[in-house]
Amino acid sequence: MRPIIAWNVVLACVVSASISVHLSPVNRYWIIHQFVLSTSLLAAALYIFAKHVQDAVRHSIEESQTYVDMATIRNLLAVVYDVVVELDGALALTEHSPKLAALLLHHDGKSLKGRCLES
Repeated sequence: MRPIIAWNVVLACVVSASISVHLSPVNRYWIIHQFVLSTSLLAAALYIFAKHVQDAVRHSIEESQTYVDMATIRNLLAVVYDVVVELDGALALTEHSPKLAALLLHHDGKSLKGRCLES
């Protein structure tokens, strides 16, 4: 949603600059003033947009790094333990684990996802 807003701001600044240059009176100083003002607004909008893109890229990199770290931890745990599961805040399974189902001799075909660890 934010990139759309940023592009709209940039587009509005460009249109404003074009209109002010083409429709302003013949007064040269008025045209220069409007052009400088429009260019300043455009530069500010581009700076805000660039900052947003930079933050989005940084967030994406951090998110992918977190995913890689979690996958590495899961793989290491899978080497050491027979079953590795992920629990939510209520100690319920976040996804079905066929290995846990087999270990518990739970062969009725129902998913263990959402089941509390204590049950």
